[in-house]
Amino acid sequence: RLVNLASYLQELHTAGMATSDHTTLLLNCYTKLRDEERLNQFIHTQEDYQFDVDTAIYVCRQAGFYDQALYLADKFSKTEMYLKLKVEDQNDIRSALEYMRKLSDADVSTYMSEFGRRCLASLPQETTELLVEVCIRGMDARLRFAKENDVPGSVAGENGRLDTEGPGHRSIQSGDDLDLRALSVSAPTLSTSILSLRRIQHLFADQPAWLAAFLERVITSRWQKGASSSGSGGLIQDEENDMKSAWNTLLELYLCGVESPLHELASSSSTSKQTPKERALELLCNPHANIDWDRAYILCASNNFTEGIAALYEQQGDVPALLELYIDNDDVQNIRKLLGAHGEKQPELYIKALHYFARNTQSTDNEQSLTECLTTIEKYNIMSPLRVLQALGGSEKSGVTLGTVRGYIMRQIEATTARVKDNERVIEAYTKEYALHHEQMEDLKLKPVVFQSTKCTSCMAPLDLPSVHFLCKHSYHQRCLGDVSDICPKCQ
Repeated sequence: RLVNLASYLQELHTAGMATSDHTTLLLNCYTKLRDEERLNQFIHTQEDYQFDVDTAIYVCRQAGFYDQALYLADKFSKTEMYLKLKVEDQNDIRSALEYMRKLSDADVSTYMSEFGRRCLASLPQETTELLVEVCIRGMDARLRFAKENDVPGSVAGENGRLDTEGPGHRSIQSGDDLDLRALSVSAPTLSTSILSLRRIQHLFADQPAWLAAFLERVITSRWQKGASSSGSGGLIQDEENDMKSAWNTLLELYLCGVESPLHELASSSSTSKQTPKERALELLCNPHANIDWDRAYILCASNNFTEGIAALYEQQGDVPALLELYIDNDDVQNIRKLLGAHGEKQPELYIKALHYFARNTQSTDNEQSLTECLTTIEKYNIMSPLRVLQALGGSEKSGVTLGTVRGYIMRQIEATTARVKDNERVIEAYTKEYALHHEQMEDLKLKPVVFQSTKCTSCMAPLDLPSVHFLCKHSYHQRCLGDVSDICPKCQ
């Protein structure tokens, strides 16, 4: 019966009397009969295609005639159905990616949201490269739109991604904060379809290694030297957020031990290989990396990444906190380096170092480090000798011996003795001077004073009347004193 029905329907089409329902029924007959030859002949010879294309594609797909379904989907630009056939039915990811490269960035973004994870699972490198290209072109388009149309960065942002289908061909979302009447029909407008970097990251939920590769490629291509490397003289707010998200996420991946496959390929041909934590440290030390300090600190602390925390403290210039970090980790070598680099400008660092070296006497160079601390404390007079001795021996954990600090104690005793002797000499001199001045004051009070000076102390001319004589034995012409008559100008 199916054969007869198929023949009858075919004759209807030959006579030009068939409707779309007849065509759909004929396709069902061919698929039920598994008559691929006649099915191909019918599909490829139709001119007007008076049938429901979606139904025809569905019928061919359900019957397993994928090539015929792909032909119809491609001919009638049924992009989503074409990609479903390639990805879900044939698992031909490579062909699907090649097909998507011919589409606009907006369409690629739409279909990557649906098929991206399947593509990444099969061909991660090729899919990652395509996503990198779409992401960077989308950023360029958003930035170009903001520059050309004087749109605030927040508008051309998460709620306003651009369609890069062609110059001047973009659509505008009704919810955007733009005055639609201010834009002409041909003016560039906004579209919400292109994926931003933060939305692309979700596609890599099962592929953290390739997420690291994706972020590295985007950062290298666009932000390796900071915002200025974007080539447009600055970034809009949305790209600023993307950049922060990229740096922070990449740091988190490195600290979790994720290794980019691109690094594995590169290291296979070279002798040296960086570990993920070494790359994390390099990222933290990068002056162009836009990393959130608080988030980076939490990540480093939760992963016990001491080198990363030290790099963060160095960026902040928090030397006391850096010293505390080295002390907590018993890093004697870095403690000494830190003291050598910042000790002269911040001598108070030696106080903390002294307490540490006094408690930890087991290290091999502890005695030398302790001696250096004592020398600096003595040089800048940072602590009194009593406080130093309390720090050295005031704790049960202290293991400092007398021999270690004998030199310091002897120098302090000698210095104190010398200061006492100097003070005694000063006291004796002041006592003699006081006695002499007291005697002179008594003489001035009780004995007459004879003025024998014959010359003016100011002009050295012979004195004549009127003249002024002071008890200090200096004499002046009254005209030489001017308005000053109570105090001797020379003694003053």
